Amino acid sequence: MTAKKFCGRGLPETPSIAACVQRLGTIRVLGGVVLADIAKHVANALHDERQLSVDETLDSIRYVFNAEMLNPTDEAKGHFV
Repeated sequence: MTAKKFCGRGLPETPSIAACVQRLGTIRVLGGVVLADIAKHVANALHDERQLSVDETLDSIRYVFNAEMLNPTDEAKGHFV
């Protein structure tokens, strides 16, 4: 399920964070914001260290993230916090 389908029903093509918060609640949205920030930092680091395209790296991260969510390679165990 895409973010648009999940939090953007009836909203513009790219829903705002405020619209997602209204639909999902702050805690759920913050998890997505944190993951997006991490992805951007990884992409920027790979660009700086290996001259890889930021956009292509973010596309790769999205692809693998979605694949892992749909077909996990392992079961999540324990707690994060």
